[in-house]
Amino acid sequence: MNTSITVSVRDLVEFIMRSGDIDRSAGAAAELDAMQQGSAIHRRIQKEAGADYKAEVYLSHTSECTCGNNHISLTVQGRADGIITELAITHDGIADQVTIDEIKTVAGDVKSLEAPVPVHRAQALCYAYMYALDSALSEIGIQITYVRREKLDVKRFSERISFSELEAWYEDLVEQYCFWVSWQMDWVQIRNESALNFDFPFEYRSGQKAFVSGVYRTIEQGKRLFALAPTGTGKTAAALFPSVRSAGEGKADKIFYLTARTIARTVAEDTMKLFLSKGLRFKTLTITARDKVCIFDEAVCDPKVCERAKGHFDRVNEALYEIISNEEIIDMDCILRYAERYCVCPHELQLDVSNFADCVICDYNYVFDPDVALKRFFENGKAGDRFIFLIDEAHNLVERAREMYSSRLDVKSLRSYGKYLRSLGRRFEEKLVKCITELERLTGTGFYESEEDPYADPGYAADPVNRNCRVLLDEDIGRLCERVETLQEYCYTLMKGDLAPGIRDRLTDLYFELRSFTLAYERSNEKYVNYTLGDMLKIFCIDPSLELGERLMKGRSAVFFSATLLPLDYYKEMLSDTAEEDYDLYIDSPFDPSKKLVVIADDVSTVYRRRTIEEYTKIALCIKGIIRAKYGNYMIFFPSYRLMNEVYEAFCENALKAAGNGLNIIIQRPGMSEAERADFLDQFSAQSEGSSTIGFCVMGGIFAEGIDLREDRLIGAVVVGTGLPQLSPERELLKRFFDARLGAGKGFEYAYIYPGMNKVLQAGGRVIRTEKDTGIIALLDGRFTRSQYNSLFPRDWENYVRTDSEGISAAVEDFWTRNAFDIKLLE
Repeated sequence: MNTSITVSVRDLVEFIMRSGDIDRSAGAAAELDAMQQGSAIHRRIQKEAGADYKAEVYLSHTSECTCGNNHISLTVQGRADGIITELAITHDGIADQVTIDEIKTVAGDVKSLEAPVPVHRAQALCYAYMYALDSALSEIGIQITYVRREKLDVKRFSERISFSELEAWYEDLVEQYCFWVSWQMDWVQIRNESALNFDFPFEYRSGQKAFVSGVYRTIEQGKRLFALAPTGTGKTAAALFPSVRSAGEGKADKIFYLTARTIARTVAEDTMKLFLSKGLRFKTLTITARDKVCIFDEAVCDPKVCERAKGHFDRVNEALYEIISNEEIIDMDCILRYAERYCVCPHELQLDVSNFADCVICDYNYVFDPDVALKRFFENGKAGDRFIFLIDEAHNLVERAREMYSSRLDVKSLRSYGKYLRSLGRRFEEKLVKCITELERLTGTGFYESEEDPYADPGYAADPVNRNCRVLLDEDIGRLCERVETLQEYCYTLMKGDLAPGIRDRLTDLYFELRSFTLAYERSNEKYVNYTLGDMLKIFCIDPSLELGERLMKGRSAVFFSATLLPLDYYKEMLSDTAEEDYDLYIDSPFDPSKKLVVIADDVSTVYRRRTIEEYTKIALCIKGIIRAKYGNYMIFFPSYRLMNEVYEAFCENALKAAGNGLNIIIQRPGMSEAERADFLDQFSAQSEGSSTIGFCVMGGIFAEGIDLREDRLIGAVVVGTGLPQLSPERELLKRFFDARLGAGKGFEYAYIYPGMNKVLQAGGRVIRTEKDTGIIALLDGRFTRSQYNSLFPRDWENYVRTDSEGISAAVEDFWTRNAFDIKLLE
């Protein structure tokens, strides 16, 4: 089998030549160093070198390698920072002497460096080999130039090497790399053959085949698809199957299955396990958050503390080869097993495995978040068009993306860092205090000079919501961003020193917080707003479509799907920068509509001015009327904890006794632990005759999405109110932005109605999960009868019954009678 591969010098040496320890602060330093390539510092060093110095010289070389049955044409390419040609006295007389210069910007004291970093030396050697080969040189020099970022101090390491020695070194390097390439070629052939012969392992459900066809055509044409796929359409399998087939046909190298919640990742995992049990060969990796796989309670990433971090890069390639050679379902347990066996960091191991995985199941962050994304695939300059993005629960991505691309600083947090990091010295304190002072000026929260202690908490941030929200232009915050960047750079300098673990961790946290802010400022555009609230300044991304679009361009195709992707045009506009070209698909529910009742009580109101004891009592009596109609389990969803608690008290006082005996009433609490959540859901078991479980819950919370209570475990959902977000400065900024952009009235829809109604649809979607389910969805708010709201209903909700608080019980009883259930009132 023949193939041609192109790799950069940097990627080649960083994979084969890596060694030593994991150090979170060193990782941050390396990333900053990467950002400095081609920077002003490089240009200054190059300019000062004089006429004998030729800067930014492109070099490449193609090697022919044979590994097993594979022939590989490997092209290694990159730009040498500099080539120095100068006259020198040799044993043959005066001749040109060539030296390859590799410049590295660092923040620490360059004078303390005793030798070049091996990876940096390897980069220089690669360029030296290419140049010497092209120029027929018998020997060549290399020079690694380290420049201190702040002071521009310089230290150089130089050596000369014969071409024969250089050639042997380079050929060994290429041979090692081709070993991995050959392994992957063999695997891809196995994968593709199995994918092409793999048939859909289920009988197609109603609408499922249309979804499969839509996804396949979208991938084939390199487009983006927005699909409204109701519960029961088998959307996970319907998205994965055509993606697998497309990979087998050579249309893509890798599938990213992206989710917002653990339960959706589990469903994707289980689907791929089932595919593999039916004969598919497809290496599937689930990436788990660093904190969940770390052997410590908190991720330390310090070789002085963690034995896994110490020497990790010396051992990881062996662990990597073993896991990809022996496993195809690589989940968290699998990663932990191999990480323990080889004493390596499980988080870093799973990131390396992603290079060789065919399907990567992970959170949105690993593709879209600028701070967390897998830079090995998506950083600038990386070739795209070989990825398929499957974005499950896509309705969640709007708010998640806004937070990913936004950033904030607040005075209280900076003061806290100052208190903890006092030991870092006066220069650190001066730079931090300048940031605090400027942030205080912008937020109007007082000045440090009036404080005896620069890090004392003045108390003004205790209730920041009551302070005025103020919008600032980019030029207003320019000076703050300059000071933040200066502090960020100095933090980087300090991170290279010898620090206690606690100090190092907090300093690294501060570094990344500052970095997030400066990057947000750099990428902000007309779709961002800067605002202050209390002692906080936030660079707020209102419309993330451009940022998401840049990342989506790294792939061949993207499929956004959800059961509640309504209205489709809104999500297309918010999630894609090519909305007018994108496809959309609406799949009808596969379930019998006669087995579901959607009923609206139009005389109930949850608007703030109507929130009285009388209205709470009316809602409580509605709930009583609904649950009295039939034994079973119900969830009652509210837009806030406050309203839930008010109605719960009214229910207990006015309706509980009238509702009858046999009621098990449970209520969601803020901050429930995993065990408490599990216990809450466990109470929704199939009920014995004469008993019911009633769960009071919050819309948009942990029990309103991603739970699967089938058949008799849940027979009804009561949704109280339209789920509109609470009034807040940020919501009002959204409203103002979209009013100006789309016309008066649209802002309220974008900021309030669409997010609120999505919560309503998610809550209602808990009821009918399978073809065996029968249940009711009761909507308690007169606003549901307005077209502005019910136009967002899915098609299977359109035949709703309109009644009032007095008639809702009769409507529910009639539904159960029509569905041949004995009506058994709770007594």
